[in-house]
Amino acid sequence: MSKLHPQVEAIVSRMSGGPDPHEMPLDSARVMLDALDELGGDKESVAGVNDRVVPGSGGPIPIRTYRPSADRALPIAMFFHGGGFTMGSLASHDRLCRALANRSACLVVAVDYRLAPEHPFPAGVEDAYAATAWIARHGKDLGGDPGRIAVGGDSGGGTFGAVVCLLARERGGPKIRLQYLIHPGGLD
Repeated sequence: MSKLHPQVEAIVSRMSGGPDPHEMPLDSARVMLDALDELGGDKESVAGVNDRVVPGSGGPIPIRTYRPSADRALPIAMFFHGGGFTMGSLASHDRLCRALANRSACLVVAVDYRLAPEHPFPAGVEDAYAATAWIARHGKDLGGDPGRIAVGGDSGGGTFGAVVCLLARERGGPKIRLQYLIHPGGLD
């Protein structure tokens, strides 16, 4: 029998013996998901990480940008976190966004969209679309190339990436060049 990698073993150990996330109170499941990011070892260095808020129809939307280098006019990768539309945050996917920035050589823009059930559908996806539209207008100011925008994410965030593409088509923009969907579905 093969032995688990120490980081995987730490995650399994942390999650075993307790209830599954869908059996936990939502607040506890959210805290657990955010804490799992810390079990992944050292975080990759990037040239810059910046937090800001952008306007949305439901209020300000927090975003975090990850710059892999000092280069300007980087392609932009919008990232919508997973968590079954009810969990996840900028903290829960920080490690993944750093790695994505470094490996893709893109300015990664993580969106902290509103979560259900406090904010029923379509609040979260409208935040994802509004942040993408804002980046298309202002991405150059952040060192990105608004002519090269990709959208995507993992799980529920992958679903949001697909929906943002459909909304952009229906609403006449912004232009999206690529989508990257990491096990979309959101049925975590």
